[in-house]
Amino acid sequence: RPLWRGDYEKAAICFQRGMDQAYREGSLRILMKCCGNLGTCYSCLNQLEKTRECYAAASRMARSLGRLKDMAIMAYNLATTELQLGLPEDALRHLLEQPWNEAVYFQKLAICYEQLGQKDKSRSALNQALTAPMTVLLDGTPGETEEIRGIFKQICELIRIRLDDANYLKNPEYGNILIACIRSMKKQLPMGFVQFHAGWLEEWYVANRQYHKAHEVLRTFFINRTK
Repeated sequence: RPLWRGDYEKAAICFQRGMDQAYREGSLRILMKCCGNLGTCYSCLNQLEKTRECYAAASRMARSLGRLKDMAIMAYNLATTELQLGLPEDALRHLLEQPWNEAVYFQKLAICYEQLGQKDKSRSALNQALTAPMTVLLDGTPGETEEIRGIFKQICELIRIRLDDANYLKNPEYGNILIACIRSMKKQLPMGFVQFHAGWLEEWYVANRQYHKAHEVLRTFFINRTK
């Protein structure tokens, strides 16, 4: 699938065509789904205004259809975009507006509080992340696998280390977990999810003077994704 592989321009064209067809057929549910997925494409391209526009429209459709879970998912996706662009206040507001009893929701909540310097709230959200259900995989499909849960535990451990160790960038355990986690994510998860976490990998390589590897992270995940 183009969205999974990271071919966001092609995916956006497909979802736009889907919206056009859904409009002609009068299917509000399909129109909502395509509009939300189009927002995800713009999110992965770091086009914040278009992301917000698509998610706002899709959320209005979801509300009219009574699909509260879809509204929560889109608020989560928008918050993820805002976190990646350095807007934790906006991300926190959107998460709190649409609470969702899902592991990944609490993980993003923990990152919001971490970036806002509210460590106690971050730890509380992180504990909830580890005990909350995972009713959707990190790629959006139903269910849970042992591999996915293992990756998620690694992600949470990285947050915990950052909270507890002010010098985490010199902590070999942090680097080992981070590199292994990114490697596993690339095999198991869509490119957009990997991209969200790649910034910490670039930060690690720069802090440890591995500049060539830092450049490879930037080239792979970020260059030409902000048009």
